[in-house]
Amino acid sequence: KPPLVKSFPVQLECKVEFMKEFGDHYLVVGRVLEEHITKLDFEPVLHYSKNIFFVPSEKITV
Repeated sequence: KPPLVKSFPVQLECKVEFMKEFGDHYLVVGRVLEEHITKLDFEPVLHYSKNIFFVPSEKITV
């Protein structure tokens, strides 16, 4: 089992099913084996374009 990070409210344990190289990037497809949820009341944050973060409940125009 992989180690869990206490400060992360949701973690997914996955198995790599497929990996393909595209130039200097990789496409990785995985199968979720197990979910670990330690906290249900948190604001989800997503990473976009290197260092821009936002909460999905807010309207974003790109």
